Amino acid sequence: MSKRYPAIIVILLLLAVIISLSTVDAAAIGSNQAAWDYIPSAPPTATPTFTSTPIPATVRSAAPSLWMPPGVLDNFNRPDGALGGDWSGSTAGYEITSSRIRVISSGEQDIYWNVSPFGVGQVVTITLSAIDNTASEIGLILKAQNIVDDQPPMINVLYSPAAGYIQVWTYTQSQGWLQRGPEITTSFSNGDQFGAHARANGQVEVYKNGVSIGWRDVTGWPYYSFDGYIGLFNIDVGSTNLDDFSGGTTDNAPTPTPPPPPCTNPLACNPVSSISARWRCNTLDCPPNTSDWTGAVIAWPWYTAFESNNRVNLNSRTIFPHAGNPDTPLYAYMKNWADGCQITAVSGTVVVIEWQRGSEIWDTTTLQPGDTYTVSLASPQNGVLIEGLDEVLDEFWVSLSNCTPGSSPRSFGETDIMQGTSPGGHGNLLHAQQTSLGGAGAVQSISIYVENQTPSGQLRLGIYDDNGGQPDTLLAETAPFTPTHGWNTRDLLTRPDLVEGTYWLAFVPENNSLRFARVAGTGVNWRGAHTFAALPSSFPTSPVSQTVKFSIFATIVEDPTAVSLESLNSRSVPTFFFLVVVIMLLSIFVTTLLLIFARRQRQPNR
Repeated sequence: MSKRYPAIIVILLLLAVIISLSTVDAAAIGSNQAAWDYIPSAPPTATPTFTSTPIPATVRSAAPSLWMPPGVLDNFNRPDGALGGDWSGSTAGYEITSSRIRVISSGEQDIYWNVSPFGVGQVVTITLSAIDNTASEIGLILKAQNIVDDQPPMINVLYSPAAGYIQVWTYTQSQGWLQRGPEITTSFSNGDQFGAHARANGQVEVYKNGVSIGWRDVTGWPYYSFDGYIGLFNIDVGSTNLDDFSGGTTDNAPTPTPPPPPCTNPLACNPVSSISARWRCNTLDCPPNTSDWTGAVIAWPWYTAFESNNRVNLNSRTIFPHAGNPDTPLYAYMKNWADGCQITAVSGTVVVIEWQRGSEIWDTTTLQPGDTYTVSLASPQNGVLIEGLDEVLDEFWVSLSNCTPGSSPRSFGETDIMQGTSPGGHGNLLHAQQTSLGGAGAVQSISIYVENQTPSGQLRLGIYDDNGGQPDTLLAETAPFTPTHGWNTRDLLTRPDLVEGTYWLAFVPENNSLRFARVAGTGVNWRGAHTFAALPSSFPTSPVSQTVKFSIFATIVEDPTAVSLESLNSRSVPTFFFLVVVIMLLSIFVTTLLLIFARRQRQPNR
């Protein structure tokens, strides 16, 4: 019996190896699928109802940088009664009570500090000692052009406790009242300080307790570069009490004023400014009336980041500019090269999202001017988004360091714009064009040239492997999109790592109207019937061959790293299980040999 022990021990050891390898594989697949899909982030700020960002798992706020204006002008520490001679305007609508002021009349009550006007850069603040939450408008006046008219030209920054927002307005007799930019959603508590800073460059910044919560541009107001008076503007504020009126001339912002014009390329300028953006639903499930999410983002060169969040259903969104060319994507979802990136807020509120691409959970860090945060991705996180507050289009500025993307991309396929134009008629036909890849790489995107000046219908792109000179198995595809005239580049939903060889770049239009740059008489192209939808896992049967070449190419952004048991991606799963089967067969073979050897060793004792 003792002679059987070696065989039993070997069997047990081999089984242990197989089980351990299987365990490692499962863990590796779970933790590294996203890393190989290379999915980045999402901040704008998260809200329970989806706007431009997801619901955060944790929220981290950096310590705010406080800024105080030049001194208190009136602390109201005097006997109860009238405001006194330093004030002009609707002074009868106010009174001092217990060293604070309150509004004693309904309707609009605006008052001005009449001691002197202040310079082209000026600031005003008031302490909200007691807030009536039903109050309509508690307002700050800047750059009032006189203190005689009932309603002189002015900037009014108002807080509505009842509505929970701040608005910036300007007034002239010719323009009337104009709101500048959207509301800034916020709320104040008793004792908070409400402030505003009007700069000579037409930027008005709003503060809560000395911390910037937003910017608005008032350069459309003709007096934005003038000096003027400061004051208070209140409408139906109920029992609200105010204290410590402060203000004066200042040329010093809490942070440096960004130099115009805005510079939006993070590889070319520092600091860099955001781009106002909209997140557009990008799946076939999107109803026609699906509303866009809005906000502002830092956008990167197309080969360094993703334009979509790779989430599911109505949360699957692609980022586009809010203005300008609305159909050219913004590549804001940084990849895992952003790990270690240091982000300093220069102006506005900045939100940093760290997440796993496609996930519904992420970490959110909110920065105010002067705050600095260093990205630290925790597995399985693999991406970052730098954005502003949800639904706030105003630009913000950030300074970046240690924030450099990978090397420039390389492409394979047809990068020239073919001089011919296809006649159309491609609807519901899946085309695949043969191309060769020299050297291994991880493919990120596919680009195709569309000739229509005003294209209609959607388009999908993809890549197939080769089998005997024909397209065979789908490797990756893009989300559907509405193309524009010229080059259209879209990220693949997954990032297959390719070896050197032959591949097929594919596209399928939704209708017959789309026309593409092409030339006949050269190239190898196959096409097969396919109703517009997700690309088939196998190329359609009975395809038709064409000698034609379209302007379509794919982009490789980096060579794949060596695959280990600790870093398997989804495409390595078949290879791994093949290895497991081989190990099992070898174990059976070795065990059989050992048993035969043991039997022969026992035969003389029979």
